[in-house]
Amino acid sequence: VTLVGTALHIRIGPLDPAHLNDPNHIRQLIDSLYLTAQQQTGLPPIDLIADYTGGTKSMTAGMVLACSQPNRNLQYLASEYNEQKHIVRSQLMQIVLSYRIKAIKRSKQAGA
Repeated sequence: VTLVGTALHIRIGPLDPAHLNDPNHIRQLIDSLYLTAQQQTGLPPIDLIADYTGGTKSMTAGMVLACSQPNRNLQYLASEYNEQKHIVRSQLMQIVLSYRIKAIKRSKQAGA
């Protein structure tokens, strides 16, 4: 992670194939990117944006988990296509996560 002017450059290598479909591993990687960016450049999480455009399902799930913390911005690029499947318009879409946690009642299973 390096800061060049006002742009943050992050060099990312290939994922270990054993972890390609592990959202928790992806979450840990993204958490470490936020930590590294803050330690090396002083940038707080609110100044970064995580974009899951083009990621696999597991990557998207891991990124959403990592960005469920306050002050972590999340976005994706939404595109519209014509009949020839060419992009005719794109727009960045901000994702705002909002949730409430509540206890669930467990029912007794038959025979248990």
